[in-house]
Amino acid sequence: MSRTITVIWQCKCAIQKTWTNLLKAEMDNKSTLKYINVNVLSIGTPHTLWKSLRSMVSEVKMGITKARMLTGTFMTQATRYKFKIENADHICQLCAIYSEDIKHILLECPALHSVRKLYYSRLKLEVIHVIGEKKWLELFGNHESILLLILDCSNFSGNFNTEQITVITKISTELCHH
Repeated sequence: MSRTITVIWQCKCAIQKTWTNLLKAEMDNKSTLKYINVNVLSIGTPHTLWKSLRSMVSEVKMGITKARMLTGTFMTQATRYKFKIENADHICQLCAIYSEDIKHILLECPALHSVRKLYYSRLKLEVIHVIGEKKWLELFGNHESILLLILDCSNFSGNFNTEQITVITKISTELCHH
């Protein structure tokens, strides 16, 4: 009986490894998946985003919003415009100044400044608490790195332990949703 279980387990592991490798290879060709840390993905293991949330409807909704941003499936005005959906304009409907993409929503839109400031400040304080201000400036001195931190902080897993990644992911998920 235990031999059968061992063989089944080995077979399951081999299948998961094959599909994980295929997923990682396919991701290299998808520009919409550029923010996901491919090194932590594994078939059969939930992404850090889902591990950081409780099974509450409100948290799952926040997770869905962030997952869409992370996977490039969140509908921004720029996306609507690109695919000619509903005669869309690429300009942000909130500020009516700049093109609306994920970076604009999460980091730049003046209309979202007060909401963003609350969550961004918490995120920055948490990260600085772990790595220090000097390292913060070194790692996150530009918008692309901050966007990467917000969308998938596991890209910086060499600087954080699992518990810290969970806390940072939770804060950044709130930032993405609000």
